[in-house]
Amino acid sequence: SSTPGVKDITSSLNGGMDVKYGISEGFTLDMTLIPDFGQVQSDNQVLNLSPFEVKFNEYRTFFTEGTELFNKGDLFYSRRIGSQPLHYYSVQDSAWDNSHIHPDEKFLKNPSESKLINATKISGRTSKKLGIGFFNAVTRNMYAEVENYNGTKRKILTNPATNYNIIVLDQTLKNNSAISFINTNVTREGSEYDANVSAALFDLNNKKNTFNVNGKFAVSQLYGPLQDKSVGRAHNLSVGKTGGSWVFQAVQDLADSKYDINDMGILFNNNYLDHYVWTAYRWQKPGKWFNRAQINYNAYYSMLHSPVQQQKIESKFQRFNTNVNAWAQLKNLWFISMFVGYGSEGNDFYEPRVSGYSFRTPSRIQFSPGFESNPAKKYYLSINYFLGLRKLFNSPNHEFNFSHRYRFNDKFSMSQDFMLNPATNDAGFYGLHYENNQLKDILFSRRDLTTIQNIFSFKYNFNWRSGITFRARHYWSRVRPLELFDLQEDGSLKNTVHRDVQIQGRNINFFNIDAVYTWQFAPGSFINVVWKDQSGISDQLLHENYIGNFGNMITAPQNNNLSLKIIYWLDYVDLRKRKPVN
Repeated sequence: SSTPGVKDITSSLNGGMDVKYGISEGFTLDMTLIPDFGQVQSDNQVLNLSPFEVKFNEYRTFFTEGTELFNKGDLFYSRRIGSQPLHYYSVQDSAWDNSHIHPDEKFLKNPSESKLINATKISGRTSKKLGIGFFNAVTRNMYAEVENYNGTKRKILTNPATNYNIIVLDQTLKNNSAISFINTNVTREGSEYDANVSAALFDLNNKKNTFNVNGKFAVSQLYGPLQDKSVGRAHNLSVGKTGGSWVFQAVQDLADSKYDINDMGILFNNNYLDHYVWTAYRWQKPGKWFNRAQINYNAYYSMLHSPVQQQKIESKFQRFNTNVNAWAQLKNLWFISMFVGYGSEGNDFYEPRVSGYSFRTPSRIQFSPGFESNPAKKYYLSINYFLGLRKLFNSPNHEFNFSHRYRFNDKFSMSQDFMLNPATNDAGFYGLHYENNQLKDILFSRRDLTTIQNIFSFKYNFNWRSGITFRARHYWSRVRPLELFDLQEDGSLKNTVHRDVQIQGRNINFFNIDAVYTWQFAPGSFINVVWKDQSGISDQLLHENYIGNFGNMITAPQNNNLSLKIIYWLDYVDLRKRKPVN
């Protein structure tokens, strides 16, 4: 229920079909028609303070199984398919035109996900070791529904019917080498813009597989009736020694300011020229106290590819990071690691949220020890601690990760994952200050952050055909601003001159339960019963601790979903055998 004390119950019935067909010994066709993904695991929602979107994991099996070819070149982010409609937010801006909600209207619904009609993938390899992949998916028109005070309803198009397509060619060569080509295309119905990305890749090894050269050359295009054609370019070149005790890799990664793959891929920002060096020494034969060990050195240097629009500072430098880390697997199969890093003062051109401005990021020192016990034992434990010391405001950032699992027997196991992340005197974007509708200042805050995530799960198998999985997650994050600053054109911070701005913090909770009962009643045929409970609250209760927030979360309105899904496998070969003979 979304209203306290009121139970709102709705129901629906859906049907769909999945097809798997062996075209030949080397090629398989997979197709899904009108799929329902309501039973997949809930996303790990978080409080996002960054200027970039959150990247979520993919849990839909159609997009995780048999997709190796389509992931070539890192151009495919499957969560784009069925994602948030293009104009989900813009229709909420009130205006007297048909593409926005009117001031005298209210929303009846505004779906946050696009509905997938069908998806098809064909993949495999020829006898000449040529891998061929074809992927296509179609989503339908999505509408927001609004109603005015007279009861008149109308629909606003938030996302046009869209076709997503990928074509991949991957030729395997001798010495585990390969050359590849991939093209992704998004075509939208009507006047909305379309997007196309093409990339050529190579991955070459010497005869002994001790040296490697690989790279990618990519071109992106945005075009359409109302879109000026925009062509972007990117490349990635890497050379390295991959065999022996001593190994290394040197990388150049470049993307210009027009390179954009975000219609079907994910790229947090473009316009960069990055260089990366990695080298390591490996002990591959067991020693007195270890089975395997390695020590690494990493260095990363990032610049803008070209100055940003209305750039305030002359430098194109973004950041320099370097670290040394080591790990070893001990004789008792425990795993230990240590990380020591340094980051220089740099320039963040994205945190201010206004093109041209940059935030002068502070230098920092980082430490991170960790260990894992033997995962084959009944009880498994993993602990990792991270400490970052930032020069600005003498700001420490701690993160503690604790995971453990107990396997009672072959049927029953329980696990917990706990994360605590307190940061003191953190500096970050607060908001934009306008006067007379003109941007006056970009406000930053010195703030204390606290985030706790607690995940509890268990798995019980009644037998090899049926079982229960349960997962509960509570996430709490609090932002407590302490004082405000105005961002200067050189990227530094000065105490704000706007004394009338009220300082407001944020307190956010997310809670999810995903419980699944599965019974395989026939070969390839399943009955799944899924209970999902979801709730979230956002308030200003900055004085509450974790226990208080958890209590508020449990008593908050809950959205419960109970679903029954029947999957029946029809084998075409068996159907042919049963065909009556005249």
